[in-house]
Amino acid sequence: MQQLTGLDAAFLAMETPAVYGHVGSVCVLDPTTAPEPLTLPRLQQVVLSRLHLIPPFRRRLVEVPLGLDQPYWIEDPDFDIEYHVRELALPAPGDDRQLTEQAARLHSRPLDRTRPLWELYLIGGLAGGRVAVYTKVHHAAIDGVSGNDLLAALLDRSPQGRDLPPAPPWTCDEVPGSLALLARSAVALTGQPLRAARMSAGLLRSLPALAALPARPRLPVIEPVIDRLFGLMTTSCCPRRGCGLRPRRSTGLSRRIGDGRSVSCRWRR
Repeated sequence: MQQLTGLDAAFLAMETPAVYGHVGSVCVLDPTTAPEPLTLPRLQQVVLSRLHLIPPFRRRLVEVPLGLDQPYWIEDPDFDIEYHVRELALPAPGDDRQLTEQAARLHSRPLDRTRPLWELYLIGGLAGGRVAVYTKVHHAAIDGVSGNDLLAALLDRSPQGRDLPPAPPWTCDEVPGSLALLARSAVALTGQPLRAARMSAGLLRSLPALAALPARPRLPVIEPVIDRLFGLMTTSCCPRRGCGLRPRRSTGLSRRIGDGRSVSCRWRR
């Protein structure tokens, strides 16, 4: 088990039904020079053979009850490559506009938090015999640098491929129970009083911004505290007292974000 950092946990906490924390990429490939066709079983086998190069792909989340602490990563005991690597085809004529529309639909779906936070789609039916690979990974699992490492692990520079280091033995984790997670969190907070103090101070400083944010994270434990304390602050404070609270002004950009996404691509060879 490995606990998420504060930044990685923030990428999870920011999510709402309309605001996502995953990132996506589209690779368009020309399989005509490949030694064999790029089929779904072959792509699944390639990903399986390289999972040791991409450790986040085997890890899933376990949440601490009541949101009392940051979640943990565990090695998923129920990992299923057929769930994560899928296939679909575009209807004729299979042009780039259809590809971007399909990528937008795939990107508009949230990732399942009960599984490792990634999906990969082999998209066939493109004009000219091309195929595309759309990959979606949650930002809590990768950052910009590890995202580049992910592509480097999955893609080769030549059709002949490359020699890979042998995969070390892999063992899955048992899913911890609620009591075990609560006990672990209690021990962690006891040993890190400064961390608890910083979290409390940061929460108090952020109350005005958190309460005013339409897409603020909904944290079960602190949500009632935010609402109660912010209500007291707005009724007892005024701008002259220097509390920093100001009435929000509506602008042309102050609109609720929907769950739809659009994609526009410019291909580079």
